[in-house]
Amino acid sequence: MQLLEYFAWSYLDNKKVITYLSIIGVILIFLQLFLISYTIKNPTYRKYMLTLLLGYIILYCIFVLPTARFNMKKGVNGHLVWEWLDWSKLFIMGVLFFYIIPFVLDKSILAVIFTIVSVSYSLYNYYEYNTWGTMWCYFSNVLWVYLLGISVYKYYYGVKNVWAGMY
Repeated sequence: MQLLEYFAWSYLDNKKVITYLSIIGVILIFLQLFLISYTIKNPTYRKYMLTLLLGYIILYCIFVLPTARFNMKKGVNGHLVWEWLDWSKLFIMGVLFFYIIPFVLDKSILAVIFTIVSVSYSLYNYYEYNTWGTMWCYFSNVLWVYLLGISVYKYYYGVKNVWAGMY
């Protein structure tokens, strides 16, 4: 998403490029939701979440996609306004469900807290400025610090497989 935003800022005046970037953005969001759901440890829960996500994507294609405005512009707060994310509250709650519930199902308390905080900040920006803030920026930066910290901790305490037990 960060790379997409970079290109969006670079080509903000080129409507054709912005349209293509907006379409890629929708695909990336659904890909993120798929990957988050796919990481659920319990195979039964994973299957249910992936099935729900497929149903959600089908509903999106029926009810939202036909009227989507694939455009981006600069918002009053200096962030991008993603007009293609101007969804009803029902669809926004659906996306938030797919961001948070997989971490709840895996009982990953830190991930739940971080996701709720970052999503809350993004919702504030959305309802205040019609922008989504910098949720992906925060998420990617905090994630690499977390993974580095876990790696150093496990290495320091002699865990042979540094990544064991993380997923």
